[in-house]
Amino acid sequence: MISTNQLLKQTVSVLELSDQSGILLDADFRIEFANESFLSYFPNEKDFKSLVSRKEQDRFLSKITNSEKEPANLLISIGKGTQSYYSKWKFRYQKDIERYIGFGEIYESEPASISEVADLLKSPPSDLTDFSKHLSSNIDKLQLITNNISDVVCLHHPEDARYLYASPSVTALTGYSPKELEGRTPYDFFHPDFIEFLESDHQRSAAGESDGPPPEMDVMLITKSGEKIWASVHSEPVFDENGEVALIISSSRDISDRKAAEDDLKTKNAELNAFSYRTSHDLRSPLMTIMAIINEIKEEDSLEKVKEFTSVLQDRVDAMDRLIHSIMDYAKNMNNEVARDSLNLQELFDEVINDYTFHYNFSKLQIKVHSQVKEAVTLDR
Repeated sequence: MISTNQLLKQTVSVLELSDQSGILLDADFRIEFANESFLSYFPNEKDFKSLVSRKEQDRFLSKITNSEKEPANLLISIGKGTQSYYSKWKFRYQKDIERYIGFGEIYESEPASISEVADLLKSPPSDLTDFSKHLSSNIDKLQLITNNISDVVCLHHPEDARYLYASPSVTALTGYSPKELEGRTPYDFFHPDFIEFLESDHQRSAAGESDGPPPEMDVMLITKSGEKIWASVHSEPVFDENGEVALIISSSRDISDRKAAEDDLKTKNAELNAFSYRTSHDLRSPLMTIMAIINEIKEEDSLEKVKEFTSVLQDRVDAMDRLIHSIMDYAKNMNNEVARDSLNLQELFDEVINDYTFHYNFSKLQIKVHSQVKEAVTLDR
């Protein structure tokens, strides 16, 4: 078994090999080890938390303390005195060594801030189709990605969710071009039934009965051609340097095929439940008759009567055999075309009555059958 000291040495070796800035932090966020890339910026620093500006420390602490569950991705300014650097980090808490491992990129010149990008996007006139002219080279990388993926990536105004940017893939999903989304919100494309659901959820949220719509939802959309489709939409706030929500970013994908498969599965499950009920009922009926006849045979001394009972038993066993074969045929043909049979209702009534002929006190029953259907009926096999 590898000891904690051996694991620490291996971790340090990995940090030393990285071209990125790499650090190892203890539970109090003090620096136990830093590689050359990090030391070139902060050669004598022992406390990473002190490098983080006060206005960003709450976000830093919240993210990093939850990094045991998932890696913490952070955009933060770090520095001492008047010297501050824009940086991007990924931290992970390693339980086996009880320390935080962090890899980061530190930039000499800070690119356009999120708040600057948000202000540019929100300033009229907004042009969704000319994203790059407003943004820094780092944000242009986002455009390069969004122009070449099938998922729809959008940026929204934080107050009313209106579109500020939409990737070209929105046309394949909805039929609308990015330009046609200008000045509109996602609500303009939701199916009316789904809008009612959202409004109801918002009301429950206002009353304290729910937390409002989740960040990931399955929504029904109306395309430009009027077609109804299902999409999975994931949205997250984008915070500026002051911890305020500057933008909302969303990603969407078509899940209509998945929804159709889920609906088909629900239908098949309902059919299976109904089939199970009918089958158990149809099997139990002849069994009850057989049990009643067996009880009669036990008390019967007449051989002729026993033979008569045996004949009825044979009929009931044959009925059960036919039912079992029908179940087997149903299983074979479940995915094939529906097979139909003709059924004479009078014969069905007679069969049901005959099933109970040998039950106790049957002779005391008065049975009346009223049916307006004289011809045979057709039904699924």
